[in-house]
This record gives sequence, C-alpha cells and structure tokens, in this order.
Amino acid sequence: MFKSKDKWSLVPESEFSVNVWEHEIVLFNQLTQDTHLLAKPVDWILEKLKYASLTLDELTESAIRENLFPNDSDCSLAMINFVNSLLQIDVVEVQSNE
Repeated sequence: MFKSKDKWSLVPESEFSVNVWEHEIVLFNQLTQDTHLLAKPVDWILEKLKYASLTLDELTESAIRENLFPNDSDCSLAMINFVNSLLQIDVVEVQSNE
C-alpha cells in the first residue's frame, strides 16, 4: 500500500494527449500508442502533477480546496483510486520517501 509521504509524479519523458468530456477523459499515451477511458478528475490530477511531485494528502487537500471532492472520509479513498488508475497505465510513478 502507499505511504502518506510517498510523492507522485508524471513518468519522465511521458507524452500523452487528453480529450475531456463532461464526466470522463480519453487519454492517448503517445509512447505506447494506448488509449484509455478514465473518469474525471484524472485530468485535474495530471495537470497538478505536471508542475510538482505531490503526496496523496497534498492532492486530496488541493482537490477539497478547489471543490472537486467533498471534505469527507471518502475523498482520500477516491484520490487513491484515481492515482492508482494512472499508475496502472504507466502515466504516473510513486517515489517512496521513508
């Protein structure tokens, strides 16, 4: 499982394009030529990670401040699920900070 101090970032040299619709995005990974249908706010997460490596707590707190998630117990779990979906398709990576 992920630790609270782990930093998330975009995979170096990653190239992808994102098309956004109402509640979903299509991400095309130009390196692998794979296309993925993902739920929002994955586009928001990608934008945040473009500028800095962040912990899950930092991403979650920012999402709450920007009204993407309600401030409740489910928002941390939702962020873990969204970031994990990006990890599974090799768009983000995690750096352990023990």
